[in-house]
Amino acid sequence: MRNIKCKKKAFTLAEVLITLGIVGVVAVLTIPSVMENYKNRLFATQLQKAYSQVVNAAETIMSDEHVDNFYETSATDEDDTTNYKSGPSYFLNKYFKHAKIDSGNNVKKFYGSSYESIMGDNAGSFGNTNTCIRTKAGATICTDYDYNNNGIFHVWIDVNGADEPNIAGRDAFILNITSDGSVEDFGSGSCDSCNEKTSSYGHIGDYSSGCFQCIVDKNWKMDY
Repeated sequence: MRNIKCKKKAFTLAEVLITLGIVGVVAVLTIPSVMENYKNRLFATQLQKAYSQVVNAAETIMSDEHVDNFYETSATDEDDTTNYKSGPSYFLNKYFKHAKIDSGNNVKKFYGSSYESIMGDNAGSFGNTNTCIRTKAGATICTDYDYNNNGIFHVWIDVNGADEPNIAGRDAFILNITSDGSVEDFGSGSCDSCNEKTSSYGHIGDYSSGCFQCIVDKNWKMDY
């Protein structure tokens, strides 16, 4: 009985080139999306860490000073931006783990020179803050308290400091510390308002309002 040998068919050069071309097209279409999703997960994780620091700091200072109202703590005393012995600067220096702290014009190196919205519109500045810290994770956290008209204690966060993308609602957010020490989104925005201009302050709050709450509601996922 004759043995029949099957002749193996090799790929031609044209077939290999076509296959590589298809793989290349798929890579071009998918890699940017994969990278964006990765960065968004990273930003959300960094935001969660910064948020946890704010919550812990607010709870601890209220406990240390035996008050039930955050606005009765020394965090809202007259701000000492030189020695960090009172006010928001004291709050940052004592109750946050940080690699560096600075005040005055020096804080400008802690965040971007300008910010955009996710849609590419001008989102203004990071904010008029007196003192900022850089956390050991590389995030920037600054404080801002309006002593007039029962002002709100704001916490400004850029999860990766001055590094890009410097986009409101992507790596830059504003949080409020309420009287009971809880921490919430700046303004009264929701997921629907995230990335839409909700005010005209001239800073990142114009576009970031609602974005933090959106991320929290989706179990710390940034899918917008």
